[in-house]
Amino acid sequence: MDIKTFQRAVSAACERVIAAEQNINAADSLVGDGDCGTTLARGASAVLHFLTTSRITADASSTLLALTSVIEDSMDGTSRAIYSLFFVALASFLRASPEKIVDAKLWAAAGTNALAQLQQVTPARQGDRTLMDTLEPFVRSFGAGESFS
Repeated sequence: MDIKTFQRAVSAACERVIAAEQNINAADSLVGDGDCGTTLARGASAVLHFLTTSRITADASSTLLALTSVIEDSMDGTSRAIYSLFFVALASFLRASPEKIVDAKLWAAAGTNALAQLQQVTPARQGDRTLMDTLEPFVRSFGAGESFS
């Protein structure tokens, strides 16, 4: 994969999560314990730090597995479980792929596959007031060819 493109995309996403921490906490307080934004921001901060390390390589699968460790060490609760399982499934799909270049089409296929794998181990679905409410539509939109942004 192109490391610089990966770093830019993931950094932008992490910065948006951190900026939205209070809004996410406010929304979560209506249906949960009100700490989802804090958990996600803590994870995003750890991921931003990870992006500056030598553990990020052009091998997308290895990078995603290392990123999974970062998520497991920095997040807790349902967020940690959902994202860890999702990223392991992404890594597994990419490792098994015969494609040499990790482009948007391959990322979309990996995301679609990872969502299917995740849904085999959790009953959580869109509408259950979990992270699946955003993960499912994102993966489906990206898988349908809509732009990452």
